[in-house]
Amino acid sequence: MNAWKAYHNAVAQVSRPRDRDAEELAQVTAALLRADCEAARSDAVEQARRLWTRCGVNACHDESGMPDSLKNTLVTLASNMLRACEKAAAGNPAAIETLVEVNRQVLSGLQGAVRQRPSGHAFQPRVRQVA
Repeated sequence: MNAWKAYHNAVAQVSRPRDRDAEELAQVTAALLRADCEAARSDAVEQARRLWTRCGVNACHDESGMPDSLKNTLVTLASNMLRACEKAAAGNPAAIETLVEVNRQVLSGLQGAVRQRPSGHAFQPRVRQVA
């Protein structure tokens, strides 16, 4: 029984990278929405910065399995999101709204893509993790 549960958990962790990407993006978005003080906002923005940095870095690598056009789009999106993180960290409420809205749109796409095609993901570290 325990062996079966361990196997099931291992398969779930390995076989659904887009699910993990979507979960992480949802957690970051929720943190941004809950941020009701400067410390919470700083922490949430830092989480978003790490996520979008990883997305941009991972999209640059051949190991991502993504077409070049998608890689280029993700790098551009990540760059724009990192600029929004800088503005949000400086206290710009419109930048936090931008982060939340774009995160929601990407999350919606990830959830739809999970049902359509299980390969090619940008948020989970495959090559290296950038702090």
